[in-house]
Amino acid sequence: GASAAAALVARIAAEFAADTVEGVLTANQNLADLDDVAVARDNLGVYSKAETDAALAQLPYDIPFNAGFGSEFTGEDLVASQVCGDLILARDIAIEGEMGFIGTPAVGADVIVDVLYFRPGVTPSPASIYSAPPQFAPGSGALTAGVLAVTELNAGDVVMVKPTQVGTTTKGQKLRFTLKAKTR
Repeated sequence: GASAAAALVARIAAEFAADTVEGVLTANQNLADLDDVAVARDNLGVYSKAETDAALAQLPYDIPFNAGFGSEFTGEDLVASQVCGDLILARDIAIEGEMGFIGTPAVGADVIVDVLYFRPGVTPSPASIYSAPPQFAPGSGALTAGVLAVTELNAGDVVMVKPTQVGTTTKGQKLRFTLKAKTR
């Protein structure tokens, strides 16, 4: 019973100390003695530090914003040029595009949404990331994608989202907008 288990633990500890355990890698074994480390990693299903760092640098970093909501998520009219959200980026990002939906579509004019950024102490006033901003056609809840002019932002940049135009007859309500990005 207990003495046999204690003897087994002692034997395994001695094998680890002597580096003689069959089929087990210890801290002093780093694959450097192999002819082809890349093949060994592939066979083992493990990644190098560089491969892991590269994969982590491409993680999704989507940023959601809402506008045209009241208390309890009831609808409120969108207001042109009113910032609906802003934030300071914690990481460098690569912008891929946007997604959006408007719960109560506008009537009479497009709802145009712009994403502005500035770098405190560097850029004196906010600039658009778009050469043509995304928009919702009158009567439509679907977003037409914008044309990106800026595809990379840096940690510390301030990002703001605001509708720059709203409907004339019906302003539009319940805007959901997400900036699609990845870390870089």
